[in-house]
Amino acid sequence: MFITGHNFTIEIYKNLLLSEQDDIEFYLHYKGKVYFGWAFTIKAIYSIMEKDKHTGESANGNFFWATDMIIVREMNEKILLETINHIINKEPELIDHMFSIIK
Repeated sequence: MFITGHNFTIEIYKNLLLSEQDDIEFYLHYKGKVYFGWAFTIKAIYSIMEKDKHTGESANGNFFWATDMIIVREMNEKILLETINHIINKEPELIDHMFSIIK
């Protein structure tokens, strides 16, 4: 799936319409570079920490971390597009710090 903004494209390999899907990996194509990013909802992070509490991972769910991560209010095409559009057009200096360049 490709979501196209004014000067960028987001490439996703999962279906954003699945309601239980609260995190996605994506590739951001911008200015000839490809960045890797991971979008989470707070609900997804909470679910992971609850699971970890029972499995013993991450000090029994006491912490969570991920590289290349942004947190979005809801996981849908509109929110993801608006979020990336804002970052690129209002705070472009953050791109290289927020996401890993893979190409």
